[in-house]
Amino acid sequence: MNKNILYLALALLFSQSIFAQNAYIAIDSVNAAIPGYKQKVERINEKVKAYQAEITTAKKETQNKLNKLLGSYSPQANETFDQIKKRMKETDVIQLDILLEDDKATTKKEQSYGSIITLDYNDTILPDVQKLNAIISKYAEEKKLEAVYILEQLKPALQYVNPTKVITNDIIQLILKEYKVK
Repeated sequence: MNKNILYLALALLFSQSIFAQNAYIAIDSVNAAIPGYKQKVERINEKVKAYQAEITTAKKETQNKLNKLLGSYSPQANETFDQIKKRMKETDVIQLDILLEDDKATTKKEQSYGSIITLDYNDTILPDVQKLNAIISKYAEEKKLEAVYILEQLKPALQYVNPTKVITNDIIQLILKEYKVK
C-alpha cells in the first residue's frame, strides 16, 4: 500500500512538471523596448572601462616603480617588506613606504569607483529592471504561468522552444504601455 502511495505521489509530481505552464522571453529585445535603457547601460559600461583603465595604469606604474626600487636589493621569494627594509638605505625605505601608500590609495580608489558604479546602477538601471520584473510577474500571474525563462541564458542548452510559448512581444507591448510610448 505504501508503494502505491509513493507511486501516486511521484506520478502527481511528474504530471505537474510536464503540464506546468512555462514561457520564454528574449531579454535583449525586451530591454531594447525600455526607453533609454541601452544608453544608460552603455554610459555605465563606459564609466567602468574608464575606471578600470585608470586603476590598471596606476597599479602598473606603482608596480614598475616598486620593481625599480627593489631591484637593486635582490629580494628573495620568501622575504617580507620588513626584512627588505632592514637592508635598504633610509631614503629607499621612505620611497618604499610612499609606494605602499600609493598602492593602498589606489585600492581605496578602486573600491570607491565600485561604489559609484553601484549607486549609479541603483539610481538609473535598477528602477527599469524592477519595473520590468513587475510587468513580467503580473503577466505571469494573469496567464497562470509557473515560470518565465530568458532565452539568451538557455540558448546553449536549448534545442527547440514552441514559438507560442515565447511572450517577448506581449511583454514589449506592456512595456510600451507602461512607459507610455507610442
